[in-house]
Amino acid sequence: MIRRADVYLRNDKFFVSTAVETESGPIIGEGPISVVPASDLTGLEDAVRRALAASRSGVPEPDSWLGLNDSLCAAAGVKTWSAFAKGMWSIGVEQSDHMIVLVAWGKPDSKGNQKPLEAANRTLPADTPNLGAEIVATIEAIRSGASTKH
Repeated sequence: MIRRADVYLRNDKFFVSTAVETESGPIIGEGPISVVPASDLTGLEDAVRRALAASRSGVPEPDSWLGLNDSLCAAAGVKTWSAFAKGMWSIGVEQSDHMIVLVAWGKPDSKGNQKPLEAANRTLPADTPNLGAEIVATIEAIRSGASTKH
């Protein structure tokens, strides 16, 4: 099983959520949301590893697809996803038995939609030390437009 988490950098804070796969396949974020200062790389790693541990598949479809980002927006003190997305950078974290893939996403458009940046994805051993620093390096590469594929 692939375990997933989402990491968002916004206003010098990381917002980390568990990602779960629904019965029909779509992957959605799930609370609680961990909020970590951008300077706390150990805290970021801990939050990501907790979110990965909580990830699961076969989750029932939500009753409504509206409001799926409400807990994330509340953690950031904003009302809408498009407000959250302003100035935000994000990656997905996917873990299998032996590897972690940091999945890069591009800068959100005015509605908060993002496109994948596969050239900036990074593959690491599952037990990689300093995962927080690796996440920051990937986000910095996205911000600068550089590829960090390993």
